[in-house]
Amino acid sequence: MKTQNFVRVGTNRAVLLVGSFAIKFARFRPIYGFLKAFETGGSRTSCGKCFLRRWIGHSVWGIRVNRLEYGHYQTHQDDTRIMPTLRMFLGGILIVQMRGLCEISQCEFDQIVRRNGYSTLSSVDLFSLLQYSKHPLTGRTVVVDYGDPRTIKLCLT
Repeated sequence: MKTQNFVRVGTNRAVLLVGSFAIKFARFRPIYGFLKAFETGGSRTSCGKCFLRRWIGHSVWGIRVNRLEYGHYQTHQDDTRIMPTLRMFLGGILIVQMRGLCEISQCEFDQIVRRNGYSTLSSVDLFSLLQYSKHPLTGRTVVVDYGDPRTIKLCLT
């Protein structure tokens, strides 16, 4: 049974659930980007170009996340721990992923955390119940949001 929430909005992306697909749109967040750039050293540097580069980078982080997720799946299609990402459009502004059957239970999530030794320091993506779902073809529990570089590093180990 599929969830009834058809739109989810996260920090870097918005996800539209349509039929058997999850369409992930990168969010453009210029104010968030400005604040993050300032927080990560904007006031302590005399390099205006460096600040501008950080500002733009944080504003379009959702595109980077989409590109990482698509690229990881394309090079690791045999990884059964992740949900397949089928297509990328407009340079990463949106990607299309298979939609999971259902969210996992808290009990299943607790088992994953114990089995893999995850902690809140391991990865933001992997330490949230909403990042997991059941694969529509195999029924196995898979990670649906693996665009964070820390998550990809853990998937490669």
